[in-house]
Amino acid sequence: MYKLVLNVEGKAEIKGNYEQVAGTAARYVRALHASTDGQLYIGYTEGLGILAQNKDSIQHFYTTRDGMCSNFVTCITEDENGHIWLGTNSGISRYSRHQNLFYNYYISGSNRSVLQTANTLFFGNNYALTYFNPETVEMIPSIKKNLLLDLEVNNKHVAIGEKRNGQVILQKGLPYTDELTLAYANRDFSLSFSNLLYSEEHQKYNYRLLPYQNEWVVCNGGEKSCLYQSACR
Repeated sequence: MYKLVLNVEGKAEIKGNYEQVAGTAARYVRALHASTDGQLYIGYTEGLGILAQNKDSIQHFYTTRDGMCSNFVTCITEDENGHIWLGTNSGISRYSRHQNLFYNYYISGSNRSVLQTANTLFFGNNYALTYFNPETVEMIPSIKKNLLLDLEVNNKHVAIGEKRNGQVILQKGLPYTDELTLAYANRDFSLSFSNLLYSEEHQKYNYRLLPYQNEWVVCNGGEKSCLYQSACR
């Protein structure tokens, strides 16, 4: 990126090589936004750069490794709360400059332009217009209920009414079962469950089986990673 500046003699000079000095591989600029905090946000085809104008250098450079939904930034704007919004090829990202975090929304891809007016953001691409009030967008949908999806005993699926090691474990469907009592021979089991959000980044659970587990274990919903082993020993 290059920019035109006036030297002490009042003559115009072109300054550049910001990307090379910052050590980034970015070269192709697709969008620019001068924010209210005095920073210049640069949308590249390889990521997002933040140029501190008082230091005249790129201080930060972000990619998908830092949480962006896509490296191909096509448009940038700022809402009334000072959050930076990025239109990309894969979706829309909101950058919180106070937290240095990205929040991604996969509601519109191939964005080419953005307009912020009357507390509404408009994102346009070659086939649709997406608009919303940034203050009413929920970061994480509220979870009403977790649903148990599947039960396995000794690494085998358990069906309703099926006898396993002389014991009928499920009398009715797992979502309608309030409690389970397992025989010693069926002590190794696993549960799969989901909050029905169908978003892996939001389906994180902490669980523990007392008194056998004192530490909380983190797992993803819908996976067989939640193993309650040797529960009846």
